[in-house]
Amino acid sequence: AMLLALGGISLGQFYNGRPLRGLGWGIGGIAMLILIRENILLAPAGFILLITCAIDAYFTAQEIRNHEIPFTGTSCLFWVEVMLAVGLGTALGITIIIRILSVNGIVL
Repeated sequence: AMLLALGGISLGQFYNGRPLRGLGWGIGGIAMLILIRENILLAPAGFILLITCAIDAYFTAQEIRNHEIPFTGTSCLFWVEVMLAVGLGTALGITIIIRILSVNGIVL
């Protein structure tokens, strides 16, 4: 859960079956991205938010493992976020390849 949260903010909580908590982290992450876009000096705060989200996912997973809280199953939002991340990664990869090709004079 912690590694998933490092890969995408809120992904760890969706994996843990905590969709409301994941949505909260996701809204915070989107707000932070908007703020960082306006002022790059806020990037360290975004990094701290990401690390805090990952730590929260880790401790939630530990509580589930120790049967302190019930595991309700992985949220369907986990798969939605995974598909969005894969789609965005693919689009970014294609964009980079097209730009590299166009810089070298190759037109598609």
